[in-house]
Amino acid sequence: MSGKVSAEQIAAFQDDGFLIVPGLFDPEEAKILHAAAKADKAFDEHAHDLED
Repeated sequence: MSGKVSAEQIAAFQDDGFLIVPGLFDPEEAKILHAAAKADKAFDEHAHDLED
């Protein structure tokens, strides 16, 4: 990612309410974020998953 959000990405976010940015986090960063999210009981209880 170039570090800037494009007009297309902004429009997609406004339409969808989220933005997927492939490669934003490397695998180690993603692992740390996942562990932190799972450790937060309130976050884990209210998170959506593939079964939602």
